[in-house]
Amino acid sequence: MHEVGLMQTALELAFDRARDAGASRIHQMTLRVGALSGVVPDALRMAFIAATPGTVADGATLVVDEVAVRCRCEECGREFWPDDIVYCCSKCGAINSNIEEGRELELTSLEVS
Repeated sequence: MHEVGLMQTALELAFDRARDAGASRIHQMTLRVGALSGVVPDALRMAFIAATPGTVADGATLVVDEVAVRCRCEECGREFWPDDIVYCCSKCGAINSNIEEGRELELTSLEVS
């Protein structure tokens, strides 16, 4: 389960940002997780629960914003959200590989004190 390693890295980043802000406690941490990131959100949540006791994030809340795959058609320029593994434009039917969103794994916000 690589989510444990990913969560440890995310927490290290959060701890650094909290320290830079002069904070001693993290209350909430928000991550954006793309559908194509290879990360299982539930496993990430479990890793957070396992990794935070005894840290400045002990008792904190993890918010996971799951991001769907969003494409832009290379033929007609329309933005669309595919509902299959073959990314066909919902307007013109062209098969696309221009993925604009859905691969991210990023720390987007922290609530600290």
